[in-house]
Amino acid sequence: MPRPITGEAILSTLLQTLEPLPFIHAMWEGGAAAFGRVDDWSDIDLQVDADDSLTLKELNRRNDIEALAFYHAFTLRPLVEALRIKHSPTRHNFHTRYVYYDLPPEVVRKLEPLFFVANADELGAKRALAEAFFTETLETLDLSEVAKALKQ
Repeated sequence: MPRPITGEAILSTLLQTLEPLPFIHAMWEGGAAAFGRVDDWSDIDLQVDADDSLTLKELNRRNDIEALAFYHAFTLRPLVEALRIKHSPTRHNFHTRYVYYDLPPEVVRKLEPLFFVANADELGAKRALAEAFFTETLETLDLSEVAKALKQ
């Protein structure tokens, strides 16, 4: 009878496979692991920050619909999650739900235009702005403040 595969084995394999890749910048676990509540029923909520080369590739191919989908999945979704971790960590996985209530108004004003894209040329420009916003958010993230907010 085959042995069951553990979450630890899956994470170890993913780490060994993804960590050496030059386009992978960071990986972290969300969900129960982020809150120290892993049990036998926990799934794996792995987040990966990677270059958004899929968006660029599809833009260059003029596959604009696919490029837009990749932009939302691999640029905006991680940006919103990072902003939520910074400003509203208890709702880190709510994505865009309640952003107007959970994030500071100046953050929403900067985020909102990134979601509205008129054409492929604008998508390329907004992708660069969103990636810079993501980097800025990570660089200013104070994990001690996040931990304090989670303990309240």
